[in-house]
Amino acid sequence: MEVTRDIPFATRLRADGREEVLRAELTHPGADAPLVLLAHGGGFRKGSRHNPGLARIGMALNEAGFATATVDYRLNTSMDELPEQVHPILTQNIRRVKKRGLPVPDNLMSTRMMGAVLDLSEAVGFFSTQPQISGPPMILGVSAGAIAGMTLAHPPAGMDLHQPAAVISIVGLVPFPWNLSAAGAPALMIGAGRDRVIPAKSLPIAGRWAARNAAPVERHMLPDARHNKINLAEATLPNGVNALSHCIAFLRTHAG
Repeated sequence: MEVTRDIPFATRLRADGREEVLRAELTHPGADAPLVLLAHGGGFRKGSRHNPGLARIGMALNEAGFATATVDYRLNTSMDELPEQVHPILTQNIRRVKKRGLPVPDNLMSTRMMGAVLDLSEAVGFFSTQPQISGPPMILGVSAGAIAGMTLAHPPAGMDLHQPAAVISIVGLVPFPWNLSAAGAPALMIGAGRDRVIPAKSLPIAGRWAARNAAPVERHMLPDARHNKINLAEATLPNGVNALSHCIAFLRTHAG
């Protein structure tokens, strides 16, 4: 495996005037390979790509023949740090969540979330042009990273983004589920039945909207799992299949 650290893929101007360089760490088998971007959790307020759990998932994917890149995204993004054209789009979608009474915590559909979506889009666009990467990148996100990944795969109308080839959501949700569509990227969502961070209703809500809009979203719930306590290598899906093996099979199906 070849490891390239601290690859700059975007620069963001923060509200205090400083520039923040977003970086990634790429692990590559050395020949053409599909790439999976790994997005960390932390509620869009904390966390980093230097995450032991992501590292374990990355190692398993590397052993299965995938290249992986753990990526930065901005934390605590404010409205002033988002492009002006995004402001009304985000505001309208948040209002719709409130009007429908959907169980989406405020911080998981906020300007912080949208900043992460835009940054993951930049990562997808950047790595799509890099040598020895076969096809558009896919995303595997955990918690907040999963939420950003799902939103990027099925974005609100009016946003010009680099979409992934596929996305895996581990203990995430879809904050604006009406945006799930047949034109969006294939998605695999794995939820935790004893999750105290992500509301239990969020997975079936996503399922109903996906069915209504013919969106390619596959869902599985691990009844006894807790948030951020899922070991994919040891978890078994309700259909009897190992969770990690199923994730790898899903990625192979949708690799470019």
